[in-house]
Amino acid sequence: MSTCWFCEIRPADASASIEVEMSTNVKKIAIPGTKYYKKTYQSDKVLVPRCTKCKMIFKKKDIIAWTGALISLLFGAGVAMAIAFLRKGSIGRIGWLDVIIGIIFFIIGSSIAIYRGIKVPGSNEIKNTITDDFPKVKKMKEQGWKIGIPT
Repeated sequence: MSTCWFCEIRPADASASIEVEMSTNVKKIAIPGTKYYKKTYQSDKVLVPRCTKCKMIFKKKDIIAWTGALISLLFGAGVAMAIAFLRKGSIGRIGWLDVIIGIIFFIIGSSIAIYRGIKVPGSNEIKNTITDDFPKVKKMKEQGWKIGIPT
């Protein structure tokens, strides 16, 4: 059994592993009689081993970050409307300044949420945070492979 790539402590669980799609030899082939192209490529998948605890930690981080961003967006919009109401007496007359202030509140709130997501309990055990540095992925990238499937 392999060890989790992210914490390098616990045994990996196959159901918690991350699948990284890789592609190479991308070619655009013109379709005769049309202005369209067909893409061909070679693809492969790399499984990055992960334990269930690291999977849970990453999930909590995502939930905190996305929830915080949504709350910040709503709060920023509320601040923009409140400022518009105080300045002009109507919510329907939001100006650029009101929008910019709302965006600033959104950015500040989202930054706090992302920071809170980084500080999820147990996250101090995680040594590797990205799959790009996983040895097999790194080796394939050195051989010309790219992460993802071409669109």
